[in-house]
Amino acid sequence: MMNRLLRPVSHSAGLGRKRPFQVVGCQKAVTSPTSADPSAFLPLDESFSTSYSALMLGIRSDTMALMSSDLLERARREARLTQNELARMAGTSRPTLSAYERGRKSPSLDTVLRVLEAAGFSLELAPSIHWSKVLGARGQVHFVPDRLFRLRLAQALAQFQAPLHLEWSKTNRSVDLTNRSQRLRWYELVLREGSVNDIQAFIDGALLIDAWPDLVVPRAIRAAWQSLVDQYAAGQS
Repeated sequence: MMNRLLRPVSHSAGLGRKRPFQVVGCQKAVTSPTSADPSAFLPLDESFSTSYSALMLGIRSDTMALMSSDLLERARREARLTQNELARMAGTSRPTLSAYERGRKSPSLDTVLRVLEAAGFSLELAPSIHWSKVLGARGQVHFVPDRLFRLRLAQALAQFQAPLHLEWSKTNRSVDLTNRSQRLRWYELVLREGSVNDIQAFIDGALLIDAWPDLVVPRAIRAAWQSLVDQYAAGQS
């Protein structure tokens, strides 16, 4: 069986409601969450692995080829496997796997799931995120999602050099998201100055809820995010 990093959708979570979904990529499979993994203690949006066929999902073969080429190569490289190694583990040949990765051949969804599982990953579907624009006191545009989302653990707790488009006043600033104080300051900056892509790259839902009482952000940002944070903190999503 494929290990699930996030909890499966239950009937009580709203399977009866039609909701837009998007393929968001592959997640590293884990055998058991630990206390170091924020997803172990705070469930957010419904997420589940699927074994539906591409036909059932209405995915065209050319679209499947483009999707799978990126996913399979990414999973293989993150697992630090050669094409020969992954092909052997997945029960296919290296030329076939190479054709999948280059988009020359379109695998079935079942094949994609099998190769990803061999590399230690699972395919995830998650509800689409819709964004709203909020004007700040000085006319600056801020972005707010309609739901919180999770980042991979390595991404949520990354160490990196701050991108210049966010930290333009100080070059070569190092950011360590494992340090809560640095994470608070970085979240403040991203919420104030960041684009949709920046928020999706750096803001983890669970860690945002933990940081929220201690963040110093403009009133417009706090007012726009407050009901969303309260909703998830109360376990109502």
